[in-house]
Amino acid sequence: MLPQTITITSLTISTYPFLLGIGIILGIGITALYYRLSFVTPLSATVDICLAGFIGGLILGRVGHVLIHWAYFSEHSLEILSINAGGLNWHGVVIGAVTGMAIFKHIFHSDMRLWVILEAWAWIIPLIGFMGWWACSAFSCGYGAEVGNLTDYPAVLVWEARDINGMIAPRFATHPLGMLWAGVVIIISANCFWRGWLVGRRFGFSLMLWSMGMLLLGYLRGDTIPFLSGLRIDQWLDALMLILGAGYYFWHRKTASLYPL
Repeated sequence: MLPQTITITSLTISTYPFLLGIGIILGIGITALYYRLSFVTPLSATVDICLAGFIGGLILGRVGHVLIHWAYFSEHSLEILSINAGGLNWHGVVIGAVTGMAIFKHIFHSDMRLWVILEAWAWIIPLIGFMGWWACSAFSCGYGAEVGNLTDYPAVLVWEARDINGMIAPRFATHPLGMLWAGVVIIISANCFWRGWLVGRRFGFSLMLWSMGMLLLGYLRGDTIPFLSGLRIDQWLDALMLILGAGYYFWHRKTASLYPL
C-alpha cells in the first residue's frame, strides 16, 4: 500500500491528487500527440479541449460521488469539496469529460473532430482507472469485502488490508484487481491501435471493457453504498456505462470506413 502523503524535497503532497494528476498529465499528452499526428492542428487547441474535459470530469465525478454517498456528506458538508482523500465517481468523470469537451469544441473549436480525441481516450479510461485504484489503496476507498480466511481463495483475489475505518482484515484485493484489469484494458486497446482494429469504435470498446470489469469487481467490494434490487448503485451505473459504450460502438460501426485512421 502507498502512504497517504508523498514528500518531494520540502513539499508534502496528498497521494490521491498526486497520482490522479500524473494520470491527467499523461492523458492530455497522449491525446494531444494522437490528434496532432492525425490532423494538422495546433497542439494548444487539443490541450485546451482536453483540459475542458478533465475539468468537467472532475466536477461531475465529485458530484456523482457526493450524491451516491449523500447519507455521509449530509452530515459532513465541509468535506464535499475535498478530494484529497479520494472521492470521484468514475461514471461521472467519463460523462463530465465528454460533455466538457463537447461544449468547449462547440464554442471555441467547432472544426475539431471530437471522435478522434475519444479514440485516444480508449487509452485514457483505463489509465486514469489504474491511477485511481492505485491512489485509493492509500486511503482504503473502494476496499474489498472481508473474507473468512486468505487460504480459502486464490492468492490473486485476496490480501490483508484496511477498511475506511483503519481496521485490518483479510479482504478481497479490489485495489490490485482494479489495477490489473486496467492493465488488461490498456494492453487490449494498444493492440487495437497497433493492428488498426476497430477504427472509430475504440472508445466505445474500451468503455465496454472497463464497465464490465468494474461491474464484476463490485461484487467483491465492501465499502458502504446504497443497494437497489440486489445490486450496488455503482453497479447499476456500470451497467449504464456498458450500454452507452455499446451504443457508441455500434453507432460508429457503419461509418468507421469513412475515418482516415
